Amino acid sequence: MKGWAFALGLLLLAGTAQAAPPDEHAGAAVTEAAKARLNEGVKLYAKKRYDRALAAFLQAYALTKNPAILFNLGQTSLKLGDPLRALRSFEQFLKDAPNAPSDQRTRAQTGITEARRALGSIEVMAPDGADIAVDGEPAGRAPLAAPIPATPGEHAVTITTASGAKLANVDVKAGMTSRLKLAGAGSPPPPPSAVSESPPPSSDETKPPAPPAARKEPTGPEEPGFFAPPSTMAPVYVSGVIGIGALSAAIVFHGIGANADRNVAVASEALARNDKSPSACGSETDAATQSACASLARGQRIAADTRTPFLGTLAVGLGATAFALGWYFFAPKSAPKLAADGTFRF
Repeated sequence: MKGWAFALGLLLLAGTAQAAPPDEHAGAAVTEAAKARLNEGVKLYAKKRYDRALAAFLQAYALTKNPAILFNLGQTSLKLGDPLRALRSFEQFLKDAPNAPSDQRTRAQTGITEARRALGSIEVMAPDGADIAVDGEPAGRAPLAAPIPATPGEHAVTITTASGAKLANVDVKAGMTSRLKLAGAGSPPPPPSAVSESPPPSSDETKPPAPPAARKEPTGPEEPGFFAPPSTMAPVYVSGVIGIGALSAAIVFHGIGANADRNVAVASEALARNDKSPSACGSETDAATQSACASLARGQRIAADTRTPFLGTLAVGLGATAFALGWYFFAPKSAPKLAADGTFRF
């Protein structure tokens, strides 16, 4: 079972990867359960049922802690419009999978960039050693190495020191960094202030900010379209060959029959010029009349002999062609499959 979780996890990627195997000490039942949930999540993602796919990936990750699943969580969170969860998932993926191939890490970095484009951040200035929380969720201890990513909107920031806790609200805008200065509880603090982005705004920024640029959705497996090939093309090939062959034969029979009809018409005209009718054939001894009668009889025989083959091959050709087209457009379509190299194939 080694490596199964990572292989399935990369079903949301268009590349290959290597990763740490599942926990060797995990029981077989836990491993199988995680594998089933991961596989279910991949199928749901392919069907664009992202909310249920996220739940399946979260359960699989809780069972195995395999870093490959973090990439799935990041991609699915972007689809659901949750850039904060996506950012944390991608960053944890890069941290926990340092040996992942460079192209895979590049995809994760791209996901981070897309997530940050939809987020703002909070730069908290607090006494060293103070515990910082945003909306009740721990964010680290002062001084923080980087601003705290946050979704646009108002957030409650709490700092806790040995002398107590202090709370302030800050408004966050996409693509901007808001600064918040909080003194330790119990000391004479300046009023909490949330200032807008760095650098300071110019006079032009008194206008309402432009809406954030539309982010490009990450690439993922798509549903097959109407013109996508079916899961198996064999019936199309077989019926197509039969249809083309039968229609070609019908054309040949039609040509032979048409030529025979022309010969009948010519022989009938020759008899008419001699004031004879086809009914006179068989009783006439005149050489010209006998020749015309022979040509007339031969043409009628060939026309009769080719009529049935022409109609039969025409029906087979049209039927086989219609079946080939119907199978191509209405048979079950190819679902994304994982090739041996870990990439998607249809």
